[in-house]
Amino acid sequence: MKLFYRKYGEGEPLLIIHGLYGSSDNWFSIAKILEKYFTVYLIDLRNHGQSEHSDIHNYDSMCTDIDDFIKEHNLGKVFLLGHSMGGKVAIKLVLKNPDLIKKLIIVDISPFTYENDSESIEIISSHVKILKAISDLSIDIFNSRDEVDLQLSKSLKDIRLRQFLLKNLKRNSKNEFYWTFNIQSIRNNLYEILLNSSIDKNTEIRTPTLFIKGENSNYIPYEHFEMIKSTFINSNVIVIKNAGHWVHAENQNDFIESVKTFLM
Repeated sequence: MKLFYRKYGEGEPLLIIHGLYGSSDNWFSIAKILEKYFTVYLIDLRNHGQSEHSDIHNYDSMCTDIDDFIKEHNLGKVFLLGHSMGGKVAIKLVLKNPDLIKKLIIVDISPFTYENDSESIEIISSHVKILKAISDLSIDIFNSRDEVDLQLSKSLKDIRLRQFLLKNLKRNSKNEFYWTFNIQSIRNNLYEILLNSSIDKNTEIRTPTLFIKGENSNYIPYEHFEMIKSTFINSNVIVIKNAGHWVHAENQNDFIESVKTFLM
């Protein structure tokens, strides 16, 4: 699988892996700050951004993609940061090949399944709603992003969520809009993406790891903190205030300081 990537700066390699519906574009402003200290690689996962599409979309395949990328570019040991779905990919990789990872940062995703059914239902329902809203659009009939946004707003009230999704809206050679992410593959694999536990509770990971939780997000339940610390032997969990699931965008200053403090 050929992955699109962007490269910034000089220094030790830092790979950043986006979350579901995301792309390397979402991390540009973060990369421009961190490029003073690291060589930053922003990677588009399969079925996202400018990377290739595939019917297969699971954590084993995405983990292999990143593993291959590191080896193909002869990066040696890397710092690895993953947000949400990208965080689960990062955990899979440190399990598969711990010698590749110098330090690990997991942003707003728990490595464990949600034991509270209401949390699982809430998370699944929100993504089903997003995918339905996108799929229901006959996107090629619209002339502007504002028109698409107006139509999406009937189903998705959160303007920041819509702005995030609209970053995936591009024009083809006929000047018609299209989504860069593979909607069908994501829909077909949604339960695997959202509910698959990336780790067994009896596993021990010794790679230095930082978990970053958004204060207003439910993706890392507080009851998972102790399990995280007992599984990731050399880890810390911090909470970024005034931020939800998109921590890096909603409180960029605190996020950057937390990353720099941990890696440097």
